Amino acid sequence: MLAMTFAAAAAVGGAAPGPIIKDFGPVYEVKNAAPIPLNTQFKAVFDVTGAPDPGALSRKLESVARYLNMHARAGIKPERMDLAIVLHGPATRHALNEAAHLKRFEVADGSATLLDALVHAGVKVYVCGQSVQALGYQADELRPDVSQALSAMTELTVLQQQGYSLIP
Repeated sequence: MLAMTFAAAAAVGGAAPGPIIKDFGPVYEVKNAAPIPLNTQFKAVFDVTGAPDPGALSRKLESVARYLNMHARAGIKPERMDLAIVLHGPATRHALNEAAHLKRFEVADGSATLLDALVHAGVKVYVCGQSVQALGYQADELRPDVSQALSAMTELTVLQQQGYSLIP
C-alpha cells in the first residue's frame, strides 16, 4: 500500500479544517475518544526547525493549526489552549517579513498566511536569535509578531519550565 500524505488522506477521508484556523489544519472527528479532563489547560510549545521550499506550506506549522482545530472540535475552548512556536534552523525564514522573504528567496513565504492565522488565534511565535545571526538576517527583516529569543534551546527550556509541554 502506498503511503499517503495527510492532505491526500484528508481529501478522501473526510478531514476538514476549522473551526479556529479556517483554511488550514484539517482534522478527523474521532468517535469514542478517551475523555479529556474538563479542567485541562493545554500549554504546548512546538519545536519547528525544518522548512519546505520557500514557496511551500510548512507541514510542521500546519500541525499547530491541526492541534488547535482538533481540540476545539473536541470541545476545548480556545482560552484553555496556550500555544507557542519556536522557529530555528531552516525554519527561521518563516520569521522574515514579506519584503525580506521576497528579497532573499524571490518568492513569498508559502506559510505566511498560516502563520498570520496562528498569531491571530493567539499562538506566540519565537525565533532563535542564534539562527537569525547565523543566517545573516537583520532585526528589521523580522515580522513584528515574532519575538527574538537568545536561542531556540533557551526559549524551549524557559517555556517548559513555565509548564509548556514540548511537541518536537
